[in-house]
Amino acid sequence: MDEFLALTRRWEALYPGVFKPFKAGHDKVELGLILFTPWTTLADLRLNLTRARERGFPEQGDWLYSNLHIHSNAPIYQLARRERGVLARRWPDRGMGYGFYKNQGEAGAAVPWRFQSPRAADFFALVVRFCAADREGAACAFFRGDRGFRQVSRLYARARVTPLAFAQALLETLESAPPHYRREAVLPQALALARGSVRGAPLAADRAAPLEVRVVAWALDRLRERRPEAFSSLDLQGVEAVPAPGPRGIRLTFSSAGRKVVVDLLERTSPEPGFLDSRFFRAVYLKEAPVTSAQQRQQLASLLRLVDAGVARARTAA
Repeated sequence: MDEFLALTRRWEALYPGVFKPFKAGHDKVELGLILFTPWTTLADLRLNLTRARERGFPEQGDWLYSNLHIHSNAPIYQLARRERGVLARRWPDRGMGYGFYKNQGEAGAAVPWRFQSPRAADFFALVVRFCAADREGAACAFFRGDRGFRQVSRLYARARVTPLAFAQALLETLESAPPHYRREAVLPQALALARGSVRGAPLAADRAAPLEVRVVAWALDRLRERRPEAFSSLDLQGVEAVPAPGPRGIRLTFSSAGRKVVVDLLERTSPEPGFLDSRFFRAVYLKEAPVTSAQQRQQLASLLRLVDAGVARARTAA
């Protein structure tokens, strides 16, 4: 994709006013992107939204609610059929047909499917309604009579944020939500976070600020209260500044299966090779206490993404 985008920019420079590769000659990147599949997770969305923003994708548009069309004659249909719980008799959420509606297609031509991640399903349901409110206002014919859309459109009218800003804030809210949250409750929380980001508080302006032990400790304590399953095989032993003469950062010490695991959260610009880059830090294993299994690495990465969301929330509240 990066090579293609570089090529389009070069052609634009060579043929100004003639070569316009994106929709309606818009400067923003507008490509066919399938953001949602039955197997999409919040981690997938985190990666794709970050990469899309880095590459200049627009703040609104159908790329934010594009979902996979599964047809019965396609190989992916057989894959979905083998996995129980993927295919459905009808679309579990009305919003999954909004893309067909806007593109004047027939939803009946595609086989309905379910998200395997309930949080990804809630993310899609709220984002597609927010995008519809942004495109068509409260009188959107497709969502006429939809209770969820009424709530979203009322809040959208007061939000003054773009769909992409809302999507990123909603992602953070869902990443740190407790196990038994309500979809209706996370919506106003996400909008408050998005409005804070527009004012310059949590999502961008503070990324360069150094991490503080108290902020990371607060995020971890909040996680242990609200998401104890995130620590199922990781026992947090300590949170401290990386000892001198090491680089500036926060050191986390865990015990896992009787072994010590140490991770340093360094500045995002650190030259140290890391295993996870978030908005606020680069996570690096300490060589003397490494992670030894793929499952352990996956759980640790998931936990640190939640810490990243917690840091954002802490800076919003500050």
